[in-house]
Amino acid sequence: MHNAAQAYASTAKTAKVDQRELEADLFMRAAAKLQAARERFAETSLLDEALEYNKRIWSVFLPSIVDVENPLPRELKSNLASLGVFVFRRMDEVYEKPAPERLDILVSINVDIAAGLRGQPAG
Repeated sequence: MHNAAQAYASTAKTAKVDQRELEADLFMRAAAKLQAARERFAETSLLDEALEYNKRIWSVFLPSIVDVENPLPRELKSNLASLGVFVFRRMDEVYEKPAPERLDILVSINVDIAAGLRGQPAG
């Protein structure tokens, strides 16, 4: 996972795109993968790929949220950390008891995070 974080940081430094926009795009990509897996739930490879991608995104995002040097207000950091814990639990639930409707909240959370990063109201 450390390599993923390094790659993310490296891309963020060299990209011409705003950091927040890059993060929003990653969350939207994760949401799209999860939605596609929901729509074609019988294709287990899509589900596995979507969950793994989402796990990678959250595995990089969550530690950056709880970092003591993160300038976000403490309450917001706490709320986002709790949300991250929920996301990981939900992904575990999907692995344990696969059901397409279990993906809905993951899609919604990722879309809302992307909207927040873009300064837009949540859907």
